[in-house]
Amino acid sequence: VDAPCGGEGTIRKDARALLGWRPDRNPKLAPLQKELIRSGYEALAPGGLLVYSTCTFARAENDEVVEHLLATTDAMEIDLGPVFPEIEESRNEKGRLQVLPHQHDSGGFFTAALRKPGELDPEDDAPLASDPETEALLRERHGLELKDRHLAARRRNDEVFLVPCRADRVLENLRLRRPGFRAGRFEPDGSFTVDHELGLVLGPSFTRGVIEVDRGQAKRYLAGLELDPALLPDGGPTLLRWQGLPLGFATLKLDRFRNLLPATSVRSVI
Repeated sequence: VDAPCGGEGTIRKDARALLGWRPDRNPKLAPLQKELIRSGYEALAPGGLLVYSTCTFARAENDEVVEHLLATTDAMEIDLGPVFPEIEESRNEKGRLQVLPHQHDSGGFFTAALRKPGELDPEDDAPLASDPETEALLRERHGLELKDRHLAARRRNDEVFLVPCRADRVLENLRLRRPGFRAGRFEPDGSFTVDHELGLVLGPSFTRGVIEVDRGQAKRYLAGLELDPALLPDGGPTLLRWQGLPLGFATLKLDRFRNLLPATSVRSVI
């Protein structure tokens, strides 16, 4: 979490930074920083590491933000002293670093490290396997040739991720919960459920399994409502686009239009 901050630590290298510094603005940053560090912490897998950093000297934006996370979560702080022994004078009693210009002939910087308790679920750390089945399915269902976009499908248990081609050597040495963006997952019955994310990222390139809707239909869809089932072909999920822009997927279920837009994306007013 490299949080937006007052920026006093950058004034030495760029005096223009002082022009944006205002006493009335800086106190408003701390609530945002607390939201960001909490959001970053919640995104961690068990055993994951969070590094919080700013280029400010303000305690309200540094130590108090870290203390807020420690007080409201189960986060455990890591002493950065052993990691940076050459700047021991910048380490405080909590093991955080507050780099000051007069000590190191540098800019100003603050950083702290925190870990989430636990260990990564072995299921999340399972090896990635080449997945020609999904590549063929996407080609058949949506006319999507992954190799033309320098992507490859990799499967971990039931989840399928799209990763850059020739990234296997890197992925072998990194423990990543999400090694790429998720294309979908295989259900217990063997069917493949496509992810909303796939439609948003690669939907403009779909040549099959896609329909164009008008403005009124787009507004109804984005409000989480049903459309005329006659719009959809039989088969798997269909991507809806408006003026070429992907909106999300829908499918037929018992001859009814089923809106697959995630609940977090539904908007009552468009």
